[in-house]
Amino acid sequence: MVNTKDEIFEFLQIHTTDKKGTGIELVKNESRLENRMNEVKTDLKGDIMQVRTDLLQVKSDLENNIREVKTDLENNIREVKTDLENNIREVKTDLENDIQVVRDDIKERISGLRWFIGTTVAIAAVIVPLISKYL
Repeated sequence: MVNTKDEIFEFLQIHTTDKKGTGIELVKNESRLENRMNEVKTDLKGDIMQVRTDLLQVKSDLENNIREVKTDLENNIREVKTDLENNIREVKTDLENDIQVVRDDIKERISGLRWFIGTTVAIAAVIVPLISKYL
């Protein structure tokens, strides 16, 4: 337990006289007080050094955590970017395939329409002269 300087001096005033009243006890107590103050000073210096060491460790830990979070965020951004690029490529490919299917369907319908028109014209070419002949 660390006593304040005032508490220690109060104790000394109460317990400082020896049986003869010479003050020898006071000198011993002052010496003990000085020793105790030096011990307290040393303890405080040690505590301050420990706090400083602890704070430096906390600072180092925080810096490491910040680096880790930054690295994780950069990796996540790269992954998201890659995923988006892949999704865009897939959508583009799907759209190109859908466009080709529609083109092929249109070509097929045009071909069928040409066949129908050609057949209709051929039939008309045969039927019109027959109708004209009998009318």
